[in-house]
Amino acid sequence: YGPVWFNILNWLDWLAGHDVYRFRHLLVAFLSAVDVGIFWVLWRRFGRLPAAIFFLNPASIIITGVHNQFDNFAILLGLWAVIWFGDDFTRPLTTKKIAALVLIGVSLMTKHILFLFPFWLAVKQEGLGRKLVVMLVPSACFLLGFAPYWAGGAVGIEHNVFLYSSTSQTTHYFYSLFVPDILQLCFSATLIWILLLATFGFVCRRETGLRSLLVYLAATVAFSPAITNQYLVIPAAFAAVYFNLFTAAYLLIAGTEIAISPSGLNLLSGKYADGTNLMDLVLVSLVFGLAWLWCRPFLLKCLQRSLLEVRTQLKRDG
Repeated sequence: YGPVWFNILNWLDWLAGHDVYRFRHLLVAFLSAVDVGIFWVLWRRFGRLPAAIFFLNPASIIITGVHNQFDNFAILLGLWAVIWFGDDFTRPLTTKKIAALVLIGVSLMTKHILFLFPFWLAVKQEGLGRKLVVMLVPSACFLLGFAPYWAGGAVGIEHNVFLYSSTSQTTHYFYSLFVPDILQLCFSATLIWILLLATFGFVCRRETGLRSLLVYLAATVAFSPAITNQYLVIPAAFAAVYFNLFTAAYLLIAGTEIAISPSGLNLLSGKYADGTNLMDLVLVSLVFGLAWLWCRPFLLKCLQRSLLEVRTQLKRDG
């Protein structure tokens, strides 16, 4: 990752007096404050219920309190940035909008979850010049973040940031479940991910910046070529705002997966071999939660048809 997070860890360690227990308490307190920040944004923009659903869902609590992952910090910076940027995409870029783009760059320096979101914002802009600025400013900030460390760390930065890939260690869930075999022969899981994210950028071009960001977070995980349980907190804000049967299932199953898997709380203490089956259900529920936004009538018909078939079969069996 970029330099933001390890500098924050260094400051927290300094505040803790280099004591590991105080450091852990400060770390959890900082990450909890980040969650409170997202809670506040959701409350102000979407109401108390979505904010409460986000803050109290088990996945967010476990990832913050136990795993201490910092995805939500990058997301919070992104939320502030799109609010600051505003939803007027027809006027020239102001100093305030440029500052918001720099903040997106800081989010990328923290963790590059929003690596393609500048493209989503650029699609909304009028004029080629503005589109290029919106895409280039955050990317330039991300790259410049490595400048102070390049002289002594170029090799590590190149291999551990720009060439890093975790797909060899993780099942391609969306790719194997939803992409037809004939397309798998032509396109890699990573390319499918990028193409779908780019496509959704055009689908959401009429949405506000904040709603677009929430959809982006869900799409990034849903179509990702590699998923580990720490990623399951990334779409939590989306699931809370766009709450429906499928996103509710996502939050429930994701929380269960993190609670019982060996790489989570391991509550079943070895009786649960791995989280593959549950991760499949997590992914399916998230994909259908996204599809619900645009394909609700079709999905309702499919659900009604399925319920009718179940009812008919029960009558026959009875």
